[in-house]
Amino acid sequence: MDATPRFPHSIVPVLIVAAIMAGCADEETRWRNAQEENSVSAYEEFLSAFPDGVFADSVRLGIEAIRFNTATSKGSIVAYEEFLVLYPHGVFADSARLGIETTHFNTAASEGSIVAYEEFLVLYPHGVFADSARLGIETTHFNTAASGGGIAALEEFQAMFPEGAFADSVRQVLDSLLPLEPQLSSLAVLNAQRDGCRTEFTVSVSHRSGTFGPERPQSQIVVRFMGEGWSLSTAYFTVDDVVSDNANHTTLRDIYEEGEGHECSGEVTFEVGVTDADGHESNKVQALVDFGQG
Repeated sequence: MDATPRFPHSIVPVLIVAAIMAGCADEETRWRNAQEENSVSAYEEFLSAFPDGVFADSVRLGIEAIRFNTATSKGSIVAYEEFLVLYPHGVFADSARLGIETTHFNTAASEGSIVAYEEFLVLYPHGVFADSARLGIETTHFNTAASGGGIAALEEFQAMFPEGAFADSVRQVLDSLLPLEPQLSSLAVLNAQRDGCRTEFTVSVSHRSGTFGPERPQSQIVVRFMGEGWSLSTAYFTVDDVVSDNANHTTLRDIYEEGEGHECSGEVTFEVGVTDADGHESNKVQALVDFGQG
């Protein structure tokens, strides 16, 4: 006689559902326990029991999050790189890469040298901190120029960063250090001796303000000779040609020699002006001298 217990066919589905519900309840309990512990070992233990369970993906994300937080707390390039070996396309991969860039930038900023910033820009020319690194380079140059480099150093900085973050500050400093550009008012020829086409002359320039002195080397005095028997010629004077310079008058002396093929006679106009660093000439004054017939 068969003693195996038999169940009505209507009870079998109920037993299957009950078994499934018991399994789900166990998985959910284990999941909650793993969450409470919130450790890699607890999550891995859960996955060994339920590799394809309802909570498997959430558990794997929990493991990745813990490992990312560990790398972040260490804050080292090595820690972030080790994380990216495990999760090159993970949820936190971009954040880990940003962490590496941030660490590189902080290292360059703490060193504060132009070389350090340039090395950073080689690695991250279009990175999140690229503009900050370029500003660091400019700032370092500015600090060097401003810490006793004088006018020449500031002008060199200005040429390197004409529209940079410190452009207005540098212009203000230079304006305070440099005297005003001369504002010419009249010209007098004190002496003009001609020997053939060789002319030795001394002229006096009156100016309302400013100076031609050596502290303003970017300003040049320009003298022109203009006359019917003379070619249109220009002699450029540097500060070495300034005989005397005071608040109201500047005396200039030089020798001008006209080339062959010219009469070098009759009236000649002396014209004196001032050019800036870009060669632009302003506020000219003139005086007429008659050398007679040759």
